Amino acid sequence: MRNYELIKAIYDRCPDMAKYPKEYSIDQIFDRTQDIIDMIELHRPEIAGKLPTDESLMEEMRKYPHRDNHMD
Repeated sequence: MRNYELIKAIYDRCPDMAKYPKEYSIDQIFDRTQDIIDMIELHRPEIAGKLPTDESLMEEMRKYPHRDNHMD
């Protein structure tokens, strides 16, 4: 998903509390907020801090040495 598409999808999920303050319940606002978090984690994990660290990558390579991990 391109940046524009991601921003548009996030914007579409944001409730407009200025126009419709009583339209959404707290649960609906929470669900929409969680949807936004999930979209960011899925499409831009670097923003959400979900990228693997060097240590976790090395551990993965040690755990599965039969994979072509270019460590020769």
